[in-house]
Amino acid sequence: MSPFPRDALRPFVLRARGHTGHLPGLEGAEPLDRLDALALENTGFSLALNRANCLAYDGSVDVGSGEGALGMPRWVLLDCALLPSAVFGFHVRRSLLPTDLADRIDPEGAAPTLAVSEYIGVPGLARDLVVGASLFSLFPGFGLGRRTKALALLAGGWRRQVGVTQWSNPSLKLHLAFGPLRLLEKRVAVHSRPHETFVYGLDVPAPEVLRSIFAGERRQAVALPEPAVTVEPVSGPRLDAAIAPLGPHVAIVHAELDTRGRVREVGLAPVSIEPDDPWGPWWPSPVMGGGAHG
Repeated sequence: MSPFPRDALRPFVLRARGHTGHLPGLEGAEPLDRLDALALENTGFSLALNRANCLAYDGSVDVGSGEGALGMPRWVLLDCALLPSAVFGFHVRRSLLPTDLADRIDPEGAAPTLAVSEYIGVPGLARDLVVGASLFSLFPGFGLGRRTKALALLAGGWRRQVGVTQWSNPSLKLHLAFGPLRLLEKRVAVHSRPHETFVYGLDVPAPEVLRSIFAGERRQAVALPEPAVTVEPVSGPRLDAAIAPLGPHVAIVHAELDTRGRVREVGLAPVSIEPDDPWGPWWPSPVMGGGAHG
């Protein structure tokens, strides 16, 4: 199901033109509209995408519209996404969007097409690792976010992904479409929303699975384990108490949404790891107490 006519929704990659050949899975994601972020003719598209990002995260097209705002400043989009990596998403002709929405994200009317979803992955220091920095869909409930993330992971050829999100964020259910989320840090003091934010690790599904999700043919990469415990999505002592009996290595395996689209319940399960597990260095140190701050 899509909010747009068949074939009107087109995938794109927006990046600096010097990065040819740095996305090993890009050919497998064709047909794909390739946009040069440094070309003047794409300025309107890029600025509209940035406003859409702010609108999706904060309900306003203005960056920093409130305390704990998550909308991306334009310099962050350039310095941390377009130059070192790429932005993936779907775009449509401006005329297909509601007029008020199109005018909010592109008030100058400068872009003939507008992005309706976005995923940004920033390559990590390990070659097979990517850090998910931003994900949104202006039309939740139609699978655009899931398909967009699949597109980015497919094109990048990464095998592991680190992500940051909030316990009550509905995107948690979207991320679970790709597999269990290893709980690497349950609270993050340096985040602008420290008491509701956590860090997770994901083993990226095989390319053929990602391609099927990207095409909209598949909703779930793998079957998820049954949760050992379920908790309210609130960081704090109650969460700590629920996690403690599961041992040092825990994964999020379930998220239940309420009628408003917020996470109502989170399911957790223990994870067994091997000595050479690549996630080993990411797990909290027993000496440090793993997430006891905040």
